[in-house]
Amino acid sequence: MRVCELRGEKLLVFSQSLMSLDLIEEFLDQCTALVDQGLPSPAGSGKWIKNEDYFRMDGATSGGKRHEVS
Repeated sequence: MRVCELRGEKLLVFSQSLMSLDLIEEFLDQCTALVDQGLPSPAGSGKWIKNEDYFRMDGATSGGKRHEVS
């Protein structure tokens, strides 16, 4: 993630597990909390704001929403 951020690239993660997606979101939340506290984050220097910096799409995501973010 850090390398993608530095290069200005995007990262796409596929998983068949909702639990894995939940854990990734929790990780990003914790990384943002570290940045807010002025501490280094393992996910890069920026914050990770849902629906701004990353999007979650799973089986509950509507087709319209999927098209909107693509």
